[in-house]
Amino acid sequence: MREGAGTALAIAIVAVALVTLMPLLIVVLFWVFTSGVAVARSNDPAATSAPALLIGMVGIVGMLTILLAVVMKLVGGSLTPPSKKKRLAFERAAEPDATPPPA
Repeated sequence: MREGAGTALAIAIVAVALVTLMPLLIVVLFWVFTSGVAVARSNDPAATSAPALLIGMVGIVGMLTILLAVVMKLVGGSLTPPSKKKRLAFERAAEPDATPPPA
């Protein structure tokens, strides 16, 4: 197995789990949003309307999509191998010094 294949498999499993659970999360968040709308409407019947529910749904789906993209960017950035210049600088910094430590 190639180096990093286990990490890639773990990230793929997490990504699939997030995408699979997203519809459930959308339903739960929309239920919480409509509960808040119902509380506001019980105080003032003219406070909310159908466009407010539509805007809430669009906001929830948009927020979750952006959140998923940010998570994938952060995870994907850590998997990208470093450039040759950065790798060489890291290797030089890891080399032990030839000078003996002071006595």
